[in-house]
This record gives sequence, C-alpha cells and structure tokens, in this order.
Amino acid sequence: CDDSASSSADELFGVGDSAAETVEDLLERERVYYGVVDRLRRRQQELKGSLSACQEKELAFAQQVEAHMDTVDRTEQALKTRVRDLEQERDELCDVYEHNRRALEQVKSASASDRLTQVLERASTSREAFRAAQV
Repeated sequence: CDDSASSSADELFGVGDSAAETVEDLLERERVYYGVVDRLRRRQQELKGSLSACQEKELAFAQQVEAHMDTVDRTEQALKTRVRDLEQERDELCDVYEHNRRALEQVKSASASDRLTQVLERASTSREAFRAAQV
C-alpha cells in the first residue's frame, strides 16, 4: 500500500494523526451538522408557517372572488329583468303613441270635414240671404 495514498485519504476524510483529534474532529463535525439540521428544521417550520399563511390568504381571496361573482350574477339578472321591463314599457308607450296619433288624425280629418260643412252651410246661408235681398 502506498503511504501517500492513505495520507491523502486521511486528509480527505479529516482523519488526523491521533485518535483523539479524530474523535474531537468528528464530535465537532457532528455538532456543526446538528446545528445545520436544527437551523434547517427551524427554517422548515418558518416555511410551513408562511405556506399556511399563504394558503389562508388564497382561501380568503377565493371566497372573495366567489362572493363577487355571485354579486355579479345577481346584478346581471336584475339588469336583464330591468331591460325586459323597460322594453315592455317602451312597446306599450309606442302603442299608446300610435293610438293617439291615429286619434289625432281622425280629429284633424273630422275638423276639416266639420269646417267644410260649416263653410258650405255659411255659403248656403249667404246664398239664401243674397236671394232674399234680391227679391
């Protein structure tokens, strides 16, 4: 066996010249590793807490969105009903307008006819008066 190979392996794995140093090195490494593990566990707990908080916020947001969409649906239905009612009212008003327009035309026609009748009556009366005056 080559001593240079074993010494480089000792350096690589941290094995020192004496067994006491090796035990102390291993204990130190173990302490460092446990420290790292403890730090990682604390970080994991922090991340779990953050994740939980984010999930709660997400749930609250989803509930808000759902409530908003329900409101939008109700508003849409109310507006559709209002539009239907207004269209019906418009149709009724158009019918009333058309009825009134026809009635006005009839009144105007009747008025013209009445005026013509009045003019003819006056003309007839004037003719009779004229004839009576000539006699």
